[in-house]
Amino acid sequence: MAFLHVSRFAGQTKSVVVLRYGAAVVLVAMALGTALILRHDNLPHPFTSFSFAAIAITFWCAATGPGLLALLLSYLALSDLFVPVKIIWSSSESYLVIYGIFGTAVSWSSASRRRAE
Repeated sequence: MAFLHVSRFAGQTKSVVVLRYGAAVVLVAMALGTALILRHDNLPHPFTSFSFAAIAITFWCAATGPGLLALLLSYLALSDLFVPVKIIWSSSESYLVIYGIFGTAVSWSSASRRRAE
C-alpha cells in the first residue's frame, strides 16, 4: 500500500513540474503574442513590460526553475524579434543584464515568501 502511495505522489510531482514549466512557456508566449499583435496594428508594443510581467508571475507562482526559463525565453524573443542588430554593440546584452537583475530580485522575494509561509 505504501508503494502505491509513493508512485501516485511521484506521478503528481511530474505533472506539477510540467505545469510549472508549461506556465512559463505560456506566459511568455502570451506576452510575445500581445506584442506582435500590437506591432502588426502599428501600436506601441512594450514587449519588455509584458515579459517582465510574465517573468514575475512565473517566479512568484511556479518557483525559480520555471522563472529562469521564462527569463531565457523572454530574452531570446526580445533579442531575435524586437532589438535591431547593430554592428559594434548589440543592445540586447544590456537587456540580458536587466532581465537578470529583475529575475534575481523577484526570485529572492518569492523565496522569502515561501520561507515565511
